[in-house]
Amino acid sequence: MEPEIIGPTQLYLGDCLNVMSNMEKNSIDLVVTSPPYWNQREYSSWPTYNDYMDSVEKWIEQISIILKPGRHCFWVIPDKLPWPPKLNGTRERLYMPIYADSERIATGHGLIPEFPIIWLKYQASQRMFGSYPYPPTIIHTPMTERICVWRKPGKADLSCKTEESKISLEDWKEISKDIWQFRAPDKKLHPAKFSLELPARCIKCWSFVNDVVFDPFMGEGTTGCACIKLKRQFVGSELNPEYFGFAEQEISKTVLEAAQVTMDGF
Repeated sequence: MEPEIIGPTQLYLGDCLNVMSNMEKNSIDLVVTSPPYWNQREYSSWPTYNDYMDSVEKWIEQISIILKPGRHCFWVIPDKLPWPPKLNGTRERLYMPIYADSERIATGHGLIPEFPIIWLKYQASQRMFGSYPYPPTIIHTPMTERICVWRKPGKADLSCKTEESKISLEDWKEISKDIWQFRAPDKKLHPAKFSLELPARCIKCWSFVNDVVFDPFMGEGTTGCACIKLKRQFVGSELNPEYFGFAEQEISKTVLEAAQVTMDGF
């Protein structure tokens, strides 16, 4: 599979499993991603929850292989996902424990779950009113998502540590909190885009300048743009050609902006 090259960045159009299977073992310094949410979008349809979790297991297994010892994966998911009665074969609205099951799978593939982060998105509109205005059926409006933090066992190679990667005390105190508060961005093309602030925080505090960061579900390229701004190398894959094209444009634009800032600095 031939990558599209944009400076130090490699973008792959295709299935992330194919991309990861062609990567070298222990070659990635950091993974930051949000996988497709089971049956929540037009591009993420699986017949059953177990089918979806089988895919999650394959993704996580490959990540556990390509990630370097002592380095981290950030996996952004909801706590639970709804399974409506008309789809689950019952008369009950079920909520499937995607966060807990993903943590279990990660552990099964040798990754060590660290303390999760809660992303408070400050953006919600009530769509499901249940039995309103009477009890007892209140359907909650999700305003948060989980950011799983998994570490591959072993001692991290810190030979790339330089002064350029130092973090300010202010940023350290803010990012070390287990609740991150910033709005989800306005939708452009991808219906489940996350804020640039999210990957930027992960990249800043869990990688060094020039490290290689991978996003297997690149979407609009948000993680890649954050990498360019923070002087990291980026590898991204995306299955949808439309999203891939948009990500390619956004990352190319960010590369040019970063180059202009460097030129202006001389």
